[in-house]
Amino acid sequence: NYRFRFSQKEMEDILMPYGYFCTPNKGLIVNFHEVTRINEELLILTNGENLPVSRRKLKEIKDAYTKFCFMKMRKEVAD
Repeated sequence: NYRFRFSQKEMEDILMPYGYFCTPNKGLIVNFHEVTRINEELLILTNGENLPVSRRKLKEIKDAYTKFCFMKMRKEVAD
């Protein structure tokens, strides 16, 4: 086993450039591959969990998820 210690900011700096991670609320990093949909205040995950989205970040998260969905569809069509 390996253990690594990173601050939230350090993890965000590593993961955010990939385009399929988001930080919907303080202390959370979510992979869009695990999101089935977004409603007005929650990310609904494939395992049925609901994660809260900060009102301040809602538009940003929705826009990023829409972009992710289009990129995913393009890739599926190309393959």
